[in-house]
Amino acid sequence: MWTYVAGHEALQDVQWALDREYLLTNGLGGYSSSSLLGCDTRRYHGLLVAALKPPLDRRVLLSHLDEILVLADQRHSLSTVEYGDGFFPAGYALLEEFRLDPLPTWRWRVGDVQLTKRLVMVHGQNCVLIQYAASGPLSEARLILSPFVAMRDFHHLGHERRDLAPDLSGAAIGFRLPIDEGRFLYIHATDGQAELAPIWYNRLHRRQEAVRGQDYLEDVLRVGALTVDLSASPSVTVTANVSSSQEPVTFAEAREGELERRRELIGLATPRDLREQALVIAADQFLVQRGQGDEQPVSILAGYPWFADWGRDAMIALRGLCIETGRLDLACEVLSLFAGLVNEGMLPNRFEDSGDQVSYNSVDSALWFIQAAEALIRETRYRDFLRDTLWPAAAEIIDRYYRGTRFNIHADTDGLIVAGDAGTQLTWMDAKCGDTVFTPRWGKAVEINALWVSALHVAAEWAHWLGLPPPDAVRHRQDIAEAFRRVFWNPSLGCLYDCVNERGADATIRPNQLFAVALPHAPVTGEQGRQVVDVVRRKLLTPFGLRTLPQDAPNYRGHYAGGWFERDGAYHQGTAWAWLLGAYVDALMATAEAPSVARDEAQQLVDAALGNLDDGALGSINEIFDGDAPHTPRGCVAQAWSVAELLRVKRAYEL
Repeated sequence: MWTYVAGHEALQDVQWALDREYLLTNGLGGYSSSSLLGCDTRRYHGLLVAALKPPLDRRVLLSHLDEILVLADQRHSLSTVEYGDGFFPAGYALLEEFRLDPLPTWRWRVGDVQLTKRLVMVHGQNCVLIQYAASGPLSEARLILSPFVAMRDFHHLGHERRDLAPDLSGAAIGFRLPIDEGRFLYIHATDGQAELAPIWYNRLHRRQEAVRGQDYLEDVLRVGALTVDLSASPSVTVTANVSSSQEPVTFAEAREGELERRRELIGLATPRDLREQALVIAADQFLVQRGQGDEQPVSILAGYPWFADWGRDAMIALRGLCIETGRLDLACEVLSLFAGLVNEGMLPNRFEDSGDQVSYNSVDSALWFIQAAEALIRETRYRDFLRDTLWPAAAEIIDRYYRGTRFNIHADTDGLIVAGDAGTQLTWMDAKCGDTVFTPRWGKAVEINALWVSALHVAAEWAHWLGLPPPDAVRHRQDIAEAFRRVFWNPSLGCLYDCVNERGADATIRPNQLFAVALPHAPVTGEQGRQVVDVVRRKLLTPFGLRTLPQDAPNYRGHYAGGWFERDGAYHQGTAWAWLLGAYVDALMATAEAPSVARDEAQQLVDAALGNLDDGALGSINEIFDGDAPHTPRGCVAQAWSVAELLRVKRAYEL
């Protein structure tokens, strides 16, 4: 399996080590994540972040364990915690190695004593196990582990409060803390003694939050201490979980269970190299259960650490996450889930973090549903599934888009789709802060209408295969495709307009035009398609993704930095997105006059982008990158469609 190693010298570069993170997930939306030093730099970091309404209502429960190795009464702090005036303790100085092998492992050395820490989550449970194993002269060695808890919503930093009352956990060695009515966090050790001594530690510094222009100081509660005599028990496991009813599992059982699960994923996907293996394992992290209990449907989280499951992201990512990895049953589950949520011809854009509300404010999610369904049917020929589940949803989408639905979405007299107004943000370029819409794209957006043309042709094929009458709009698909070319072609620049509305045609060069060349039944082909690819290559291509705006554009923002307003202002105004490389490679290959030359270009692009596996969340791909060199990774450290699209084109074109 893909592995990663950082040695002592690298880990002494504190900024470098804090900029890299591990990520373990549990298939529920919960996770364990921190920096390579184990120093939390984000509000979203924690040893146990549990999803209480899978995959949402996520809570940072166990923040970290303070670790002190005592040798002959000399105390050696192994943890690293940041405050405003520095690190205390600064255990990274003793850290010899961090390793993903493939699960997170830390190794400290103090004199002749070595302490190794390993971490694993139990799939399908809000449960993390942390094992410590010591070797060397241990006759006078003790390990003191102090749990620090946050017990809060993962979007909001916590502060000292009096209502948090931990207690000792009955016959077990450890502690119990209330989460809400009837639910508790349990922290247990396999050996040692537990001492209850709650005390608040104030103003811990979360440096990535400061970088993001957010509040960045947090208070956490030290619950007490777990003290282990290493001379008698050189290995101890601490388990943190949300349920006391689940059968206890040993660290060895949990680790082997997770490794076997990963081996099965790799066996199913048959990746051709180690980096493809890494993408297959990363893909699995986004596939999550929606709902409590057994037999719940699967959904797709858009990104870690902070995104929920979004309709648009799920439909774009499904091809890479499920179909290319051989998980066709999960592809059917995801599509069934969203097909059942189609309302007035629209697909949910997002589920609120409470898990109780659904938003339909997206014009493209439903059209991407048809693309995802087309990819599945092309791969499987599941005729019954198409007839009973996918076709009714797709037919409703096409019919309502043609006749009209929410947000002024309807077909114009030329058959092209119009959507929204000056105050809405219905496409994927949807950044808005207060009343400011940074990328207004109402009217006829180029990728929306490329998706529309493709959907009409797909529906025609399905209707013929099923022997069913197609929606009325399908009969006009050739005329609508011709209208697309007439309305969107920009002869002066040799590419496509980004958006057309009553104010005119927006000639801003953006990556959205690629979909008119890349999609099945693309409305733009041949020489015009090659011109589009050439313009995008010259103006937008970076080693890690496509810029959303050229560097010479007046509103270009080359760095995604600052507060909320500044970051939203850069989000689609120059910031590069990894997921767009998928459409670029598709368009490149579709229009290639010399396929071997195009394939070499695609190979170089994918190879460069996969360098991000060693950055951000190790083994995954970031959401976005600065448009300017050195293209610093930004946004979510692990993004579903970034992983999915790189995996999809890598496999589709054998890159």
